[in-house]
Amino acid sequence: MSELKMKKSGSVGIVVFLMGGVMFLWESLGWWLIIIPAAIIAVWVFYSWLNLKKDKQNISLGNESTVSLDINMGVGQRDYSAPYERTDHDGERYFFELQDLLDKSNYDEVRKKLRQFAWSTHRYSTPMFKARLADFISEFAKIDPIFKRMWPIYEEFIQVNSGVMQSKIYSLFPNESKDDQRYVLYFAEHLNLLRREKSGNSYKLFIPNKLIDSDVVVIDDLNAVEIQMLSELLERKYICLPLNKYWSRHLADPESSFKKMVAMGYFQRADDVEIISYFFKKPELVEMLKAQNLPSSGNKDILISRVIENFPDFSEKITSEKDLYKPVKRC
Repeated sequence: MSELKMKKSGSVGIVVFLMGGVMFLWESLGWWLIIIPAAIIAVWVFYSWLNLKKDKQNISLGNESTVSLDINMGVGQRDYSAPYERTDHDGERYFFELQDLLDKSNYDEVRKKLRQFAWSTHRYSTPMFKARLADFISEFAKIDPIFKRMWPIYEEFIQVNSGVMQSKIYSLFPNESKDDQRYVLYFAEHLNLLRREKSGNSYKLFIPNKLIDSDVVVIDDLNAVEIQMLSELLERKYICLPLNKYWSRHLADPESSFKKMVAMGYFQRADDVEIISYFFKKPELVEMLKAQNLPSSGNKDILISRVIENFPDFSEKITSEKDLYKPVKRC
């Protein structure tokens, strides 16, 4: 019992001593007694936060390549619904170079560039590049003195000697370089004026037969870029005018070309039911229904019936100068 009393009195003494010390410090320091510890704690918290931030930055720097890769992978995701485009826009700058040389009547340099492009078309193997190259060659062949002078003689000779080896006909122009002769033959093939079959280290040469076919005749009315455009648009379920600006880079008036294809019978205007189906759940149709206080919910069949009943001239209103067409003929 006496030991317990001694412990209690010892504890009381310690408390009294501490309280006395606090009172002494308060009388000596006043509010500094609170400010100084608070400042120490604040400084400690700040430096702890700063060190933590540096650690995070170091971690980020250590993983920088991984983070960049993830970002690049996200940005580089391809939109498969858009026309295929290379970063150089189907060799667009090369066609600018060719046109510039042609404007200066520098035919030799044009011919040289065309050979370079032709031998390396695998680098720009998009169908649109090949189509544009074919169109340029077709136009250049009409004015190129070498092609105009040499090809008629080649054509007549090959017609008579069908299957002749290419290496055997260079003697027709002994004073011309083989490069120029190869150029004429290659581009004749490019223009479908000549057919070449690989045979050993050379080619057998043939003049292709002229096919009598209405579809072929129709296609002949289109240039190579228009044919490429036609082949791509025929893969679409619907085509809505105005056309994607992509086509304006390759054709001066793509919509005029498209209307020519419509006149040829490759496309026809969609009917009202198809137009409603095309615009099903799209903002244009929803807004039109809401403007007439009509519900925009329901399945496609219900919505089609509702629109036809309330909007007899729907196809004109909903398209607002954006005509909708569908493919009806394959080339």
